[in-house]
Amino acid sequence: GKKLATMSDSKDQENTSGKPGKDVEQMEQGQPEKEKTSMTTIMVWTAFYLLCSSSMLPVNKMSVVYLPAPNTLLLFQTLATVVILLIGRSMGRIDFNDFEMSKAMEWIGVMFAWMLPMVVNMTALKYTSVETVVIFRILSTFGVAAGDYLLFQKTFTPSALAAMAVTVAGGVMYGYSDANFTVVGYVWGALYFAATVFNALYIKLVFNRVKVSMSNWEKNILQQPDGRSYFHGPGSRY
Repeated sequence: GKKLATMSDSKDQENTSGKPGKDVEQMEQGQPEKEKTSMTTIMVWTAFYLLCSSSMLPVNKMSVVYLPAPNTLLLFQTLATVVILLIGRSMGRIDFNDFEMSKAMEWIGVMFAWMLPMVVNMTALKYTSVETVVIFRILSTFGVAAGDYLLFQKTFTPSALAAMAVTVAGGVMYGYSDANFTVVGYVWGALYFAATVFNALYIKLVFNRVKVSMSNWEKNILQQPDGRSYFHGPGSRY
C-alpha cells in the first residue's frame, strides 16, 4: 500500500543522496584507511640506503686490512644480520613465518647464490682497490642483462642498450688506465662479476619456478647460513 511505497521512496532517496547506508558505514568502520607513506619518509630511507650502499665497500676494505680473514668477517656479518632480525621479531617490529622444511630445502640454492658474491667480494677487496670492485659490480649489470635476454627473452630499448654500452666502455677505460692493476686482483674482480651475475639470474629463475609465499624478512633470514642453523637449533620454536 501507500506505506510500503513511502518506505521504498525514502530508501531510494537515501541511496541517491550520496550518503552510504548503515551496512556500508559498518563495513567502512571495520576497515582502517591505508597509511600513505610521506615523501619525507621515502627521502629518509632512500638516503639511508645510499649511505649503507656507498659505505659498505670502504668499511669492508678497512675490515679486511685489520682482520685479514675475509670469511670469518663475513660469518660475523651474517650472524649479526640474523641477530638483528630475531630481535626485531621479538620486539614486534617485523614479522615472518615459523620454520618450514619445504621452504628451507627450496632455499638452499638461493642461499648459495646469495653468499657466493659476498665471499668473492671480500677476497677481491683483499687484493684490489674499492674502485676496481665497484667497476666490476657495475659491469655485472651488462652480464645480468645478457642473461635476461638469453634465459628469459627480455628485450631492451635502444636507450637501455646505449647506456649499457657506455657502461662497458667506461669499465674498459678504467681498466686500461688503472695504476693499481694486478693480475690477481683482476682475476678476483672477474670472479666477483661472474658470481654477481649468477646470483641475480639464479634467484630470478627460482622466483619464477618456485611459488613460495614468504615475506622479505623471511627470505632475508633464510639466505643467511647462520639463520638456517638457528632454525634447526635444538629447542628453537622457529
